Amino acid sequence: MVRLIALACGLLFSHCAALAQSTSFVYQGRLEESGAPVTGTYDLRFLLYSGSSSGLLLAGPYCADNVSVTDGLFAVEVGLTLPTSGADTYLEIQTRLDTGLTCNNGTGFIVLAPRVKLTPAPKSVFASAVPESSPTIPGALRFNATLKRFEGYDGVFWYPFTMGTAIAPANTQDFTTAGVQVFTVPAGVNRLGVDIFGAGGGGGGRGTGLDAPTTGTCNSGTPGYASGGGGGGAGGYGRFSIAVTPGEVLAIEVGSGGGAGGNGVPGASGSITRVRRGLTDLVTAAGAAGGSAGTSVNMGVSADGSCLNPGILGGSPGAGGAAPTMSGAGTGVSTAAGSVGQSGYGPSCYSSTFPPSTTRCPSAGGFGGNQGGLGGPLSTIGAGAGGRGGSYSTVSLAGSPGRVRLFWN
Repeated sequence: MVRLIALACGLLFSHCAALAQSTSFVYQGRLEESGAPVTGTYDLRFLLYSGSSSGLLLAGPYCADNVSVTDGLFAVEVGLTLPTSGADTYLEIQTRLDTGLTCNNGTGFIVLAPRVKLTPAPKSVFASAVPESSPTIPGALRFNATLKRFEGYDGVFWYPFTMGTAIAPANTQDFTTAGVQVFTVPAGVNRLGVDIFGAGGGGGGRGTGLDAPTTGTCNSGTPGYASGGGGGGAGGYGRFSIAVTPGEVLAIEVGSGGGAGGNGVPGASGSITRVRRGLTDLVTAAGAAGGSAGTSVNMGVSADGSCLNPGILGGSPGAGGAAPTMSGAGTGVSTAAGSVGQSGYGPSCYSSTFPPSTTRCPSAGGFGGNQGGLGGPLSTIGAGAGGRGGSYSTVSLAGSPGRVRLFWN
């Protein structure tokens, strides 16, 4: 009994069954007779059917004359056009020992059973490079290495591709209240987008000195004049994409803004904002430092008795929060450290001589660091701004709390 063992389809060539552009494919097999592999020259015929035992003849026969078989092994490139419908296709193989007859003479052929079901083989597809000079094919694409951009050709001109507006995700949820909340990952969601902001630092209080001089003096001694407090820094912020499991519960901890400092007291630091799985931090955004308090500054007296303007800054600014970090599976899309606050100012006198009773030497508090913004395609949000430092006429301000926005499709 003659028997054929199918080995593989498409191992030697990239085209095989189920590729519509193919007009041939490679068939490899092992031919046995009475259980032993054969060696010799054989004729083979190939036919394509729609069924495993009956069905319609789709293509063939294709004849392969004088095929060399060694230890049962052979490979033949079969010149049959494969159907494009995607329906199952079966290959019938007929064989005979070569007797000198051409393959078109059907005498002596044995039909091997069963038919072999053809399955798709992997294929690599690539686009040919198009030179930058004188293309003539409308619809051609190229990467312009000089201008570092992709371009398309309409038959006359090359047109650069431009980035359109990204499509906003279908679902978002914001967490803006300081403290811990929970979020349950919706069914079917395996990845979440995360916009996260650390909390801002509080503004430093103004110094403990005077705002206005005693009439007729420069108050060159204790307690001196109050300078403004430094502004608190802004929290770090960033955008991430993290892997999640449908139905799992995440803890969302929004950092609280740093408290404002009283007179002579620095502002408090903002606290960290984080997204956690159990006790493990997935994404964290650091809070910012508070601004330092203003000081008391002696004015001093010049040789002619006028008051000197010390011309110095007040409290130093709070540092911005560090850029956020991520642990575990995910991607950091955009991260940035928070901005630094502004130094306090003063005192600055409106008059250099006394005794005008309207003379004042006010101070000014430094502005807090600006909140970060991550922009589109979501509506722009920001959080974690630093608080302004205190001045001669205003109190210092607390930092803004952090924020977390989750988004998914």
